[in-house]
Amino acid sequence: MPRYIDLDKLNEYPIRLNHYDKENGNINFVYGIESVLEYANSLPVFETEIEIKKIESEKLNRQEVKYGHWVHGVCGANEYIKCSICRKIIVNNIVTLEGDNAETAFALCPYCGTKMDCDILNKMEE
Repeated sequence: MPRYIDLDKLNEYPIRLNHYDKENGNINFVYGIESVLEYANSLPVFETEIEIKKIESEKLNRQEVKYGHWVHGVCGANEYIKCSICRKIIVNNIVTLEGDNAETAFALCPYCGTKMDCDILNKMEE
């Protein structure tokens, strides 16, 4: 994980070109400090981890939730379900360890993220 520093505090470093012991100081050392500080000030500014999590959370809250339903079909010996939004097909004869088929195992379309929630659909249609 990256380590963040306070750039304002870094710029308060006491040895600067306009403020150092000119009689006993080494000008090359001071130029080195100035060079490092100039580089640090040119780096992109990143938000702290807390700010990044807050921004990501706000993005998730703003995302539009799509609602759909599974469309049933048969192709040869295979039953399938298809998302009503993106129309991608999932073979329905898959059975999970819990005994669910694909329709009950997928609360969201694995392709487009549409929420397969019939109760909400019925309430929206009323």
